[in-house]
Amino acid sequence: MRNGTEPDWRTLARAGTTLVVYMGLSRVRHIAAELLAGGMSPDTPAAAVSSGTLPGERRVVTQLARLADQVTCAGIASPALLVIGEVVSLARETAAELTQRDAA
Repeated sequence: MRNGTEPDWRTLARAGTTLVVYMGLSRVRHIAAELLAGGMSPDTPAAAVSSGTLPGERRVVTQLARLADQVTCAGIASPALLVIGEVVSLARETAAELTQRDAA
């Protein structure tokens, strides 16, 4: 937020691009609701990452409609990064590839 205002999430929902939100964890439910109200698909891939690249990294990879609940269930804490958009599906693919490679 800048100058006490927040982004126009509904307009951003229609942009068709990946959104990366720094320090948005406390407003994840509001952000998701506004993006959905703006027309973003509930199935849009979404993730929350806390302590990224550190040994204590925690993350959830889910769909936009489930993001807030999954963040709560997983105990994701600030500071965290929210990533919303098709690029998140690459994280799923990469994780699956790594799991298959490690199992071989």
